[in-house]
Amino acid sequence: MPNYKTCFRNRLKELREDHNETQKSLSEKIQVSERTLNNWELKSRESIPSMDSLIDLSKFFGVSIDYLLGLNDCRTFEHEYIHNDTGLSENAIAEIETIKDDSIGEYGTIPTSIDLLSEILCDKDFTEILHDLRSSIGSEQIALDSMQTFPDNRVLKNTFETVRNSNIYHLSRVFSNILEHILDKHLSDTNSDINLDINSDINK
Repeated sequence: MPNYKTCFRNRLKELREDHNETQKSLSEKIQVSERTLNNWELKSRESIPSMDSLIDLSKFFGVSIDYLLGLNDCRTFEHEYIHNDTGLSENAIAEIETIKDDSIGEYGTIPTSIDLLSEILCDKDFTEILHDLRSSIGSEQIALDSMQTFPDNRVLKNTFETVRNSNIYHLSRVFSNILEHILDKHLSDTNSDINLDINSDINK
């Protein structure tokens, strides 16, 4: 079980700094003394906020009380739900939310970043590249363990380099296939539109 007092101290300081708040400015905004806030950050073994203060901090920073106390690693209930349902990390969820608002492009026909991410995830080769990446990590770990056992063995070092180069080549090839599928799809759609426009002009 996490030490919630230590987690609270660390996360309070991290959130305060992320929001560019000093102890003085934050204490004024949540209506506690600067000394109290300082005790929370530096002496949380003895000092923990009341429930009312935890609620105020939670609202001010836009995070859950569970996150403040280190009971989970997701800052909001929404992120916690997504994490529990998908296994995605807090950073991954935040990154997806960032690219979700990407513009559609100058001509309105370029797909958004979130559309492209969806297409990558749904590509028939995506599961393969995940499986192969896990296998690559396993094979490199075995080679690395052997090198640590025999650090002066040049053959093992050469073997590791060979395994790494082979893994990179294979993974690059599979990912290139995914990108090619997506490019072909969108170019095919564009060509279809062009053909339709040409046929429409001919029929006029």
